[in-house]
Amino acid sequence: MVDELADPKDANAPAFHVVVPSLPGFGYSDKPATTGWGTEKIAATWVELMGRLGYSKFVAHGGDWGGNITTVLGGRFPAHVLGIHTTFAEAPPGLTTGGLTAVERKWTEETRYLWRHHAAYAKQQAIRPQTIGYSLVDSPVGLLAWILDKFAEWSDTEDSPFETISRDRVLDDITLYWLTRTGASAARIYYESHNSVNPELRVDVPSAISMYPRDIEKSPRPWAQERYRQIVRWRSPESGGHFPSLEVPEYSSKIYKRASRQCWPLIGERGRVPALKARRRAGFMMFSREHATRELGSRGAGAVCVARVGWADHGRCCGVAVARDPAIRVG
Repeated sequence: MVDELADPKDANAPAFHVVVPSLPGFGYSDKPATTGWGTEKIAATWVELMGRLGYSKFVAHGGDWGGNITTVLGGRFPAHVLGIHTTFAEAPPGLTTGGLTAVERKWTEETRYLWRHHAAYAKQQAIRPQTIGYSLVDSPVGLLAWILDKFAEWSDTEDSPFETISRDRVLDDITLYWLTRTGASAARIYYESHNSVNPELRVDVPSAISMYPRDIEKSPRPWAQERYRQIVRWRSPESGGHFPSLEVPEYSSKIYKRASRQCWPLIGERGRVPALKARRRAGFMMFSREHATRELGSRGAGAVCVARVGWADHGRCCGVAVARDPAIRVG
């Protein structure tokens, strides 16, 4: 999907610079050496990272924890974030179901059921992440069981997650956790960020929101509007679960392009960047610990990133910061 954004097959489609950072403690990022690496700190680090890469303004996308981080980006850093797209639009607390449609009320009931009966994993990682963490770095079978369970339950499928996501992609994901020994450190984001989105946080930048039918949490639009106060695009696709970038990648890339179009002034109604001629193939950048520390100072020690960057031969292409789903890594 990143390749399609950075180097689209359609020569008339806009090409993006795509920066895909791994969350601290996930994948190729270093494991934080101190506490406090919750969504607020990660969002602030993303803004500094983008500035160091030369992007003073950008559009952000995220789902799952990446969705929370993207929300914080839009709410806390409107001077840098032109707009956001998220598949996880957490509404403020205290809202009622009055005035909701039958479908929207069903969404709220499903979300309540999830947190009452299927969220033991989240409570474990939020309260005692080290306890489960030892098994996640000690046994590849234990790690496989812990993660595969989520693919099975959260994908848009009836019998097997492999109906929508290939077995190899799932194994790639789990292998990356295993080889980088990040099962325990990744679990800590629940501890660091539990209830981390400030109930008073409001997002005033243009926001595009997609609610996939089999995602584990879906927010009714009237609820989402209480936090995201400039929703420019709202979509409820016909298929897709918690991992749309893996389940429906072509549709997801189209959604991201269209959402960015409504947030970035250089892209016109027809979705083209003026004077965009030729493109080079997508490049790949890896930030080592030394590089991140040099560029970001002490903050870089806990936020080493891997970024996939698509280059276009034109200085006015869009920069899109993508706050990654924890379950999806760049390979």
